[in-house]
Amino acid sequence: MATGSRKHRVVHHAIVNGQRDHLNFGLTEGRARIRSARRYADVFHPYEFTARDGTPMHVAYARYLPGSPKHGFSKFDPQLDVTYLFEVTADAAAASFGLTPAA
Repeated sequence: MATGSRKHRVVHHAIVNGQRDHLNFGLTEGRARIRSARRYADVFHPYEFTARDGTPMHVAYARYLPGSPKHGFSKFDPQLDVTYLFEVTADAAAASFGLTPAA
């Protein structure tokens, strides 16, 4: 992987019954997971803000209510409380759609 493309990642935080974990995905896989969460989550909210270091960021919040079979963990315990947070820089989001960031 080229050094310049490492910043173009989607960080996927999963919070399941208070247990936290995270995964790093490339733009293609990350975009597919965000699209799936937007479609199937019981609650979905996208946010835009600036990080502490001044980097423009996009964050998506997806919540699956307990008892929801849509999050993929229902075969383990149908009453799990599942929340996903997706973080991506604005530059990566623009690159995933072939756009150039605003100057």
